[in-house]
Amino acid sequence: MRKKRIYERHGDTGTRLHRIWKGMKGRCNNPNWKPYERYGAVGIKVCPEWENSYTTFKTWAMANGYSDELELDRIDNGGDYEPSNCRWVTHCEQTMNRRDTLYATYDGITITLKEFRERFGVNRNTCANWRHLGILEEKLLEVTGKKVVITGGKTSN
Repeated sequence: MRKKRIYERHGDTGTRLHRIWKGMKGRCNNPNWKPYERYGAVGIKVCPEWENSYTTFKTWAMANGYSDELELDRIDNGGDYEPSNCRWVTHCEQTMNRRDTLYATYDGITITLKEFRERFGVNRNTCANWRHLGILEEKLLEVTGKKVVITGGKTSN
């Protein structure tokens, strides 16, 4: 016998926040969806409270700064979608919190490689070329006159 699903009546179907909730669940639960390989397939889940109730997710979202200009971000990219690991951030902030973000450490500070390039006027394509050739840190030393250590990014494919 098939299990009967009980649906919430919330009146938000089709809203941006409801699409965010559906997208979060799809990334974690639907093996037929491309993003699943980076989420559900590696063990990232949606907490039961949010999984089973859009209204609970919406209550959390509204109490934690949701607005139409912000995106849902997991603080720890290896962690689940749950209240203690999520926040609302700008698109720019979210792109800096990706698993493949590169960081540059020099003179005792660590910033994203993008911020580093902007600060020192290094072209994005030039940096990508140097990285591909395995000479990025050496070239950045020439640019800054200081040792630069690059961390983060994709480890392997």
